Amino acid sequence: MYLGRHPVCESCEAAGRTTAGELVDHIVPLRAGGARLNARNLQTMCRPCHAQKTEEDRGLYPEAYSAQGGR
Repeated sequence: MYLGRHPVCESCEAAGRTTAGELVDHIVPLRAGGARLNARNLQTMCRPCHAQKTEEDRGLYPEAYSAQGGR
């Protein structure tokens, strides 16, 4: 539902680009305590932006990622 209402990658849009969104991302990852279904914790992302954010999240929440086997 979220992707249908927000079809553009929000990260690209903030940078002045228009890219189709492919994934719905949890702004604060679930493994770091983020809310699963709270729309304020969701954002649409394209795959490249999502991959970059995941790497950033690993640095922001190392305990959450190391406790999950580095996934």
